[in-house]
Amino acid sequence: MPRLAGVLDELGDAGVVRYRPGKRCTLRGTTADGDRFVKVGPGADCRHADGVALWRAAADRDLGFDVARPLGLDRTRRAVHQGVVTGSGIMDVLLGGDGHVCAGRLGIALGALATSAVRPTATAPPSTQQSRTRRAARRVVERIPALAVPVHRLVDELDACHGRLARRTLVPVHGAPHAEQWLDGDGRLGLVDFDRFALGEPELDLATFLAELDAEPVAIEAIERSLVEGFRSSGTMLDPVRLDLYRRHKRLAKVTRTAWSLRPDADERAAQRLAQLLGP
Repeated sequence: MPRLAGVLDELGDAGVVRYRPGKRCTLRGTTADGDRFVKVGPGADCRHADGVALWRAAADRDLGFDVARPLGLDRTRRAVHQGVVTGSGIMDVLLGGDGHVCAGRLGIALGALATSAVRPTATAPPSTQQSRTRRAARRVVERIPALAVPVHRLVDELDACHGRLARRTLVPVHGAPHAEQWLDGDGRLGLVDFDRFALGEPELDLATFLAELDAEPVAIEAIERSLVEGFRSSGTMLDPVRLDLYRRHKRLAKVTRTAWSLRPDADERAAQRLAQLLGP
C-alpha cells in the first residue's frame, strides 16, 4: 500500500493496529491535536460519511453509545482520520458474575442503533453473509480437503434456510460488534470499528457477539437472554430462526480460523467444530 508512507510521515509514535494485505491498514499515532486512528484503503469516502453520520447521532443521544469523532478525510491517500473512544474493555465484566447485566446494556445499545435514523452508505442483505460463508468454506477445504463433503453440506443447509425466509426491511447494523469492539467509560458505552456498518438484518449483530463467546467460560444462556431482552426493548422484533442461522454462519467462520491456525491439532479441532454445527 504505497499511500501508507505519506500517512506515517504525519503521525508520531505510529503503530499498526490491523493490516489486511492489499485491502486496509489501521494505524494509531499522535499529531499536535492528540491521539488518533487512521484507516487507509478503498472506500474512504464512504467510511468518512458513515463516521460523520454516526458522530452526529451519538452527539444527539440517538445512539446508546459513543463513537469515534471524525477528524478528516484525505482522499489522495484514501485515509480516514478518527479520534479515540475512551473507556476500558468489557470482556472482564462479561466473564464475571455480572456478565448478563453488561449484555443487557449492549442489547439496548444495539437496539438503539437499529432504530436510529442513521442510514449507512452500504447495504448488506443476507446474500452478503452467504457470500462470506462460501469464501470461508472454500478456505476450510483448501486447508483440509477431507472436510469438503461436510462443509458443502453445511453451506447448502444454510442457503436452504435463507431461501425459506421472507424478505424483510433492513436496519442499521454494526456488522461485527463482538466483545472486543465495546468500551465502557464512566457508565457510557463506546463502540468502535464500523468497517462493516450497513443496512442489514439485526440478528446478524447479536449472532456475531454471541458466537465469539461460545468458547469462553461464561454463562452464555444468561448472556443471550439479557442481550435479546435488551435489544427487544427498542421495539425492533427479532426472529429466533434468523438469530440461530446467523450464529451458524459465524461458527463456520470460526471453523475456518481454527483450520488455518498454527496449532498442531488444528485439523482435528476444525473437524470437531464442524461436526457440532452439522449435528446428527
